[in-house]
Amino acid sequence: MGRGGKRAEQLALFKSASAPERRSEVETARAVDAPAPHTPVYLMHRYFARRPATVFAALVRRHSRPGDVVLDPFLGGGVTLVEGLHAGRRVIGVDLNPMAAFISRAQVLHVDVKALASAVRAARSGLKAALGGVDAATCPACAGHAEREWLEWSVACKCPGCGADVALARCDKVGPGAYRCACGGELAVLQTAPRPAVPMREKIHCSHCGHRAAVPVSPSSAAAAQQWERTGRELCRAQGLSYPEDPIFPGRSTGQVLRRGFRFFHELFSSRNLYALAKARAVFEEIAAGGDPAIRELLLLAFSSALFEVSRLAHIKGASAVKPGAHYWPSDIFAERNVARHLCQRLTRMLSGKRYAQRYLGAAAALPGTCAAVLAGDAAWTVLNASSTRLPLPDGSIDVCITDPPYGDYVNYSEMSDFWAVWLRDHLQLAAGPIERTEEAVINPAQEKTAERYRDLLAQVFKEVRRVLKPHGALVMTFNNKHYPAVWALMQATRAAGFLLPRDGVYFQPPIAAYKTTLNQQRAGSIHGDFVFRFLRAEQPETPERGATGAGEWTSVAVSRRAMALLAGGEASSLTELYARIIPELVAGGAFDGRPDGELRGLSAILEDAAAKARAIERRAE
Repeated sequence: MGRGGKRAEQLALFKSASAPERRSEVETARAVDAPAPHTPVYLMHRYFARRPATVFAALVRRHSRPGDVVLDPFLGGGVTLVEGLHAGRRVIGVDLNPMAAFISRAQVLHVDVKALASAVRAARSGLKAALGGVDAATCPACAGHAEREWLEWSVACKCPGCGADVALARCDKVGPGAYRCACGGELAVLQTAPRPAVPMREKIHCSHCGHRAAVPVSPSSAAAAQQWERTGRELCRAQGLSYPEDPIFPGRSTGQVLRRGFRFFHELFSSRNLYALAKARAVFEEIAAGGDPAIRELLLLAFSSALFEVSRLAHIKGASAVKPGAHYWPSDIFAERNVARHLCQRLTRMLSGKRYAQRYLGAAAALPGTCAAVLAGDAAWTVLNASSTRLPLPDGSIDVCITDPPYGDYVNYSEMSDFWAVWLRDHLQLAAGPIERTEEAVINPAQEKTAERYRDLLAQVFKEVRRVLKPHGALVMTFNNKHYPAVWALMQATRAAGFLLPRDGVYFQPPIAAYKTTLNQQRAGSIHGDFVFRFLRAEQPETPERGATGAGEWTSVAVSRRAMALLAGGEASSLTELYARIIPELVAGGAFDGRPDGELRGLSAILEDAAAKARAIERRAE
């Protein structure tokens, strides 16, 4: 069967699977009862603040019907795309961030799994041949040849007390970036002249005797590591290997590494790992040359997925290397992870994810196309790397918009994604410089984006969403920021774009236990769980009253009293539960309709104070 005949067969299968036996009314919103951790398709490559798949699967089922066209203008980690296709919907995903588009597309891209498995085997063999000796070690138990899983380094500083160069790992930590030397001298990392980092510990795995443990670094390992630091980049140049030499672009997130003296992205890797990554990239490109473009894309996906974990932004916690969160955080005691070993793990996870995706999506994965083809029913999905302030879609063509917009100042997506993008610049066809972020909807002083600018960018996107929605279409979204300015901006933007929020249009999605300990969930402004909003199209766009306070009866005193009542009545027992109950009440009562500089701007402080008072009352009662 030719390619055209195969596609026609797959299209028939997709349409058959999407055709409902009964077209019942869309269910009203309600919380998902048993949300679960991510499935293998989402474990192929991380993305910041990716929402739970089961939550979005439920939103797709409840707000659309099989065969409907679903739009996600902030595609991000691709959850709407994957779950929409699985449910028999046609999906158009759009994201300004090229890494979001790349990751989402790769997750659903159809590939010959047998050919991919063969490429993965070749990549493993190639990594072993090219990098087999890079992390070689001597087993401390049997003195045989072993492999190093990671090497722990410590930043060193000149102690103002004794004048010695001191590894911070040997000092007492007395505060953020502050240490005390054995001599009693105080060291502040940002104020003390840095010295070359010092190898401290290594984790050895011996395949001969089975010994596997973290031990103090041996003199020979320390000398080899220091030698790599001196010669690693020169070795890349001598072998014609390339690595990104882009400067670290100034920003809110990147400021953390710039303040520590890092100036280029390649400086966020040890020289040994920089060489190993450059070598590995060459191995992957050689395997993919002249073959299926989908296989090349997936090998690059596996490569990109390893970058954060093998950089100086990773650290050791317990006996394992810990990957960084949604920020640039250079640890004073960092991990140099075995690149070949970790890439092999990422290849395995990528292959597992694609096997799962092919089964999960069925014929839909093999049916990409243009927006026009998706709307005509001749394709199942498309992913656009573009700004959603200008959607290439006709009026009234979309059944429902289901999305997860940026959460104000919660995550700086483009700044974080630059870390990946500089390695994939040619593949992503990116110009020199940072990822384009002029129309990125965030609150970010480094980009001169205030809450008002964030509101205006959201409003531009939502106006486009309203234009392309069918008359009875809805805008459904999750949102995870408890701070008043961010929620205010969201409410203002939707009203200005021509959407109404019915009184039952907001509810709280309970948290997933597996997500509570992630670094994303521990950032200031985040809560455990998500607010879910369902906006309906208004007859005409409405400009919110900019001059009014908008708080109505909601003063700081009224909010505090209501919070105390919820806590005393047992309707809330934690800050998260308090937010879950009171924010929908504030939204319904118009507390976000005016300007963000009223007395409710300090909403978080009001609720935290109420919770502290309630705990004090409980202690006195005991």
